Parts: sequence; C-alpha cells; structure tokens
Amino acid sequence: MHVSSVIEAIEYATRNGAHLSNNSYGYYYDDPDLIKNFQSLYDAIKNARDWPGGGKLFVAAAGNYDGWHDPDNDSSPVYPASFDLENIISVAATDYYNNLASYSHYGANSVDLGAPGGSGNGSNEQDIYSTKRYGEYQYKAGTSMAAPHVAGVAALVWGYRPDLSWSDVKYAIMNGVDYNPSLVGKSVTGGKLNAYYSIIPFSRGPSPPSNLTAVGYCWETCLTWQDNSNNEEGFVIERQSGPYWYYLDQVGPNCTTYWDVYLPCGQLWCYRVYAYNQNGNSPYTGSRCAWTLPCYQCEGGLGLKLNAERKIINSGESATYVYELKNRGKFDLFDIELTDDRFGKIAAKFALKTGESKTFYKTVALIESTTNYAEAKASFNLKNEIKNVKAHACATVRVRK
Repeated sequence: MHVSSVIEAIEYATRNGAHLSNNSYGYYYDDPDLIKNFQSLYDAIKNARDWPGGGKLFVAAAGNYDGWHDPDNDSSPVYPASFDLENIISVAATDYYNNLASYSHYGANSVDLGAPGGSGNGSNEQDIYSTKRYGEYQYKAGTSMAAPHVAGVAALVWGYRPDLSWSDVKYAIMNGVDYNPSLVGKSVTGGKLNAYYSIIPFSRGPSPPSNLTAVGYCWETCLTWQDNSNNEEGFVIERQSGPYWYYLDQVGPNCTTYWDVYLPCGQLWCYRVYAYNQNGNSPYTGSRCAWTLPCYQCEGGLGLKLNAERKIINSGESATYVYELKNRGKFDLFDIELTDDRFGKIAAKFALKTGESKTFYKTVALIESTTNYAEAKASFNLKNEIKNVKAHACATVRVRK
C-alpha cells in the first residue's frame, strides 16, 4: 500500500469528522516510499489531532518482526506508530498466553501497550478469528490484529461518553491496562489492554456511603454517614413510611450529616442514603432508625427549619436561605440565638411565645455547591429553673458550573 494512499485516507476521514481510526499497517524507517512521504504522513496525523471539533485518536500497529530489522521501535522505528504525536496509540501484540508475542515489535518509549494479537505459531485456535474479503473469516496473528482491539475499546469508551476528548479516551485506555511482566520495559505502560478498567471510570456511579447512624432528639433526627467516594455529586436521603421508601431530601458532595426537622416527638423514623453522579447511583446504605424523644422530655419545643428559595442556581447568582423558627413546646422561649456554620450569627436575643414563629433570611452569591448547617439555642423557665434547648437544620444549594 502506497504511503500517498494512506495519507489520502487519513485526510478523507479527518475532513468527514472521524474521531477514531485503526491503522493496521506500517513502514520501516528505511522504506523508500516512507522517506519520500515522511513529512506529509506526519502532517496528516498531526492535522487530524488538531482538527476543529475534537480531533482524532490514531491507533496504530507497532509492527511485526521481519527477520531483518531490529524489533525494538525505540532504535528501529516503524511508522506511523513511532511518530512522536500525542494522539497516536502504538500497540504491540500479546499471544494466547498473555505474553508479548514472539513476532511483535516493542519499545519502552515508543510502544504504548499490548493487546491480543495471537500466537502466530500455526495453531489457529491460538490466533485471532477475523474478517477477510468477500464476507469470509480467517485466523490471523500480528500487531494488525492487536490494534483493532484497542480501537474497539476506544469506541466503547466514546460510545458511553461522547463528550470525552481523544486525550481523555487515550488516558483511560493507558491507565486501565493490566500489569504484565512481559511488557514491562517493552512498552510505556507495562501492561495489556483491559476494556473493563478503561471504561469503568465513566460507566459507574460513586462508591456507596456506609456506617449510617441515626440519633433522635425532640423534634428532629440527625443522620451521619461515611463518604467512600471521591466523585459523587451529592447524596439522596430517603425516609420510610409503612412498607415504602420515599425521597426526603438531598445534600451536596462531601456532606456527611443531615438533620430531619419538624418531626413529631415520640415516634420512630427510618432512613437510608445513596450517593449519585452523572454516571448513576451507588447502592444504598443499610437502613437505620431512631426514635424522637418522648414528648414529656420536650417541653422546650424549639423547632428550626432551613430551606433555600432556589435549590439550583448558576455560578455567581444569589441564593436566599430561609430560617424558620417555631416554639412548639409548652413554655415561652427567650434568649434565642440563631447561627449558621458558614454565615455566622443570623439573629440573637429574641423570644418566642408558645406557638409563635419567626422567619429570617440570608442572601449570598455562590460559586460552588454548598450545604449549610444552622443551629438555634434557647432558654425556658421550668418551675423556676432555667433550661436550655437546641435545634438544628441543614440545606443544600447546587451550583451549575
């Protein structure tokens, strides 16, 4: 195949928007046809990399030993696999036993990874069953069989996440390899293609939270859990009613506490939590339950609810938080102080008569998703003895990037 024909094919694919190509061919560095067209071939692949609309990933066979040239591509390069271009993935062949195939070229700096190429020992069942012309199939071995495996995995990753760049896909493939001793020192990654580990960073939801606990207070419960993921977008809290589970609320990433407020005293409440991101949801935590305290212990009756008027905003927009305090107990409350972990003191030194409520507002501009925690403290007089009571609440505002 003439190098000029290869250049025409690359340029045609680039013009027509191809983001990926498999290239199961190669030319030794001293091939006269390559020498004549060397710069033009390089430029065609470079232009494909830089083409508007995302560029192209170029998967290339590392080459098969011809009995004459050195099989180390670091010293005896085969092109186009050996061009120093970031969008090229150069592929060696591994045999039936997952070792570097005896015929395969390699290169600690010039060949990226290995992929199944067959043993090439005349035993068909140890080679790759592939297509041939006229609708037929055949067993073949070579780096030309290995490269399409890599191109196929690239297509698999791209099919799941079409928004990825060619560099994202290459990074996923290079970092998803299986360690392979026969490829150490013979390839950049020292590993063999692994489709599962190439796609798994993009195809699964976050790891599930664990160690959910629930503690009951007078009019609220406090949930805590362990965050086991570094890629969640938030957590969803569900609460049980009878035999069914219902959505209760959600909090932002890295948040591990939630207050369920304005609950009746003396009742049992059960919860479960899961993490989520754009790729899906994690499994649930185990469910945990807590009783709110018996009503006779809750004479103070201070209730606090915290909400945001808009739960999703654009970066830089303002969010208004609404703090609602209510005296649900049997005694008047005084010396009430309301604080927020992010904004500090919201209000102080006010009173609430039995059944009375007050609402406070705080408006701020946000540039990232935020979960706020609020605490209210109050005092009441029980038979000439001053008692103290607290209430808690939290709210999340998500910020679109």
